[in-house]
Amino acid sequence: AIGVFVNKGPTRTHEALRNHLLDRYLGLEPCDWDGLHESAMEAAEQQEAAKKAARQATRHAETRPSRPLEAYVGEFTHPAYRTARVALEGEGLVIYWSKLRLALDHWHYDVFDAHDDPEEVETEVRFTLGPTGEVDRLWLYDQEFRREASSP
Repeated sequence: AIGVFVNKGPTRTHEALRNHLLDRYLGLEPCDWDGLHESAMEAAEQQEAAKKAARQATRHAETRPSRPLEAYVGEFTHPAYRTARVALEGEGLVIYWSKLRLALDHWHYDVFDAHDDPEEVETEVRFTLGPTGEVDRLWLYDQEFRREASSP
């Protein structure tokens, strides 16, 4: 067995090193694993930049959340992913989920950008309103969390 560990990403150096060691161990012709992984990283960065540009193009910048920020505060649950808690801290919203604490910046309507500092995590949080006009769900990592009945 070969184990190569890294403690800070994004990098694929550990994969290239592992593959170089396997090639030598198996007596295979050398391959430019560093170059292949570098090309893969560049392609992934280009895809991410294109995805961000496409998202930016659909943004409605002059909007506000449909409810006051206090209306988004509460606990939301998912059967597999447990509880996400939204809190009002200072002038803005924060979401606590698992070991994450993510600041929420308004994007448009009831959509917020969630990020930590330094920005190792960046995702979108979408809130939806129920039939009474109250916030009853949030979407995090494309998973639907429902407001708990006892939550404000």
